[in-house]
Amino acid sequence: MVALFLSACSTSATPTPVILADTFFTGCAFLDKNANGLVDSEDTPIGGMSFSVTLSEGTGFGALTSDNDGCASTIIPMGLPREAWPVVAQMKMPQTSTYIPIGEIRVTLEYPDTRADFLFSQP
Repeated sequence: MVALFLSACSTSATPTPVILADTFFTGCAFLDKNANGLVDSEDTPIGGMSFSVTLSEGTGFGALTSDNDGCASTIIPMGLPREAWPVVAQMKMPQTSTYIPIGEIRVTLEYPDTRADFLFSQP
């Protein structure tokens, strides 16, 4: 005689829900009016600059800065997976622009919902 024992496993743990949320990045361009190399209240927003965010595998998202506040935001649908990090934010000037970048125009971002400020001077 062979006895067969069957047992059922059950868990009482509640599964963790997956939260699907968009990821936001903002880039702002300013003219360094007082030539101190810092973004401050005296600096003038620059509209018409091209802000972009590039994911680690090369996909890019972007927008133009506004004349009102010099900022542009880009939304990446859904949360970014770990393998998409870090991302690179960049501010490009129009080809006809005479602005000169102060510091880097490409920065590496390690966290979502980040703002990157970019300073420029005039010749």
